[in-house]
Amino acid sequence: MRNDAGVYAGAEVPVFYDPMISKLAVWGADRDEAIDRMRRALGEFVISGELRTNLDFHRWIMTHPKFLKGDFDTNFINHEYHPNENGAAPRGAELAAIFLAAIAAQKNTNHGNDAGVQPASPPSTSAWRMLGRLDMLRR
Repeated sequence: MRNDAGVYAGAEVPVFYDPMISKLAVWGADRDEAIDRMRRALGEFVISGELRTNLDFHRWIMTHPKFLKGDFDTNFINHEYHPNENGAAPRGAELAAIFLAAIAAQKNTNHGNDAGVQPASPPSTSAWRMLGRLDMLRR
């Protein structure tokens, strides 16, 4: 199991920050073992505070019969996911946005950089400074 977290106890997650605060990854000798490990990890995963998460959604997926059989496609969420109406779980377009943000963040992340998470620059930062920072991130 691996948890790539960019937030620590007491940290503030500003609204202009990437909403992906943690990425949980597991693996196993086969798909069944990986699913069992993910179930356990999700069962023990705790995020405290006022943050809304999609942990319940991931726990739901790890128990869905079609997912477990490998019988799913790109319409799986639209056809199978019907959260309760209290608004506790993300729905449709919101869920798609969460996944797209996670994919975009993964593509733009340099895992070799141990400098830690830095807050986003304020909009008043000069274009030259932003280009310099982007160039440093690409190295």
